[in-house]
Amino acid sequence: MTDLVLDASSACLHIIVLRDGALHMEETWFLEHRATEVLADALHRIAETLGITPADFRRIACVNGPGSFTGIRLVLATAAGLKRCGNAVLGAINGLQALALTAAHTLCTASSARIHVVTHARRNLVHHQVFLGPHCEPEEAIALKSPEDVASIVESGDLVCGNGCARNADLFAPLMQRGVLLCSGLTEPTSEALADLAGRIAYSRQDLEPLYVRPCDALANLERLSGRQGIAPDEAHRRYDELLSADPARALL
Repeated sequence: MTDLVLDASSACLHIIVLRDGALHMEETWFLEHRATEVLADALHRIAETLGITPADFRRIACVNGPGSFTGIRLVLATAAGLKRCGNAVLGAINGLQALALTAAHTLCTASSARIHVVTHARRNLVHHQVFLGPHCEPEEAIALKSPEDVASIVESGDLVCGNGCARNADLFAPLMQRGVLLCSGLTEPTSEALADLAGRIAYSRQDLEPLYVRPCDALANLERLSGRQGIAPDEAHRRYDELLSADPARALL
């Protein structure tokens, strides 16, 4: 069985192929928001190298967030297209859990250590989630917090990783003096961590929903942007709600 794992939720594009659950091929592209230019061609080339077609992937696991809205949409749309041209089932990976598992694998942390994953959401906001145990099961739901709030709850013996640490170094660097293991350079999951999670998640024929967590910038600016087009605020919000509730399948007819 040939499976595919995709992640474009951060600065890198990860493409991983699993054969019978084992890591078979991997590519990592350091693109910074340019994954759209690469993903389709890379998948075509990988399929040719393996002697298969894109329709032959049986399971497709995607990091559905949180992170780059564009990267998440790209990966989920690609998975939806591959499902429709073959018989694949789809599964969602939490990108924060992949980072926690990477930290646990690479740093050999004690099973009792709490791992805080902190990633950039927008200015003065981070995604935060705490994981525990050798399999890095979430201790709580993903939350949108200020960097100050996260730094205030980290305790001695905890591990903290993610790009939210480097972006807020003035708050997180001093935590090392309190016995906190700070890994601000750990910002991307390893292929091994993504493959591990791909083997544990549930799969179905349903399209995957994005895990955005924070509000969309476009929605925050909806009234300003629609005003430039001569659309009244109430009408802009009505159209927005209409598009959100529309059936994607009917829109393709």
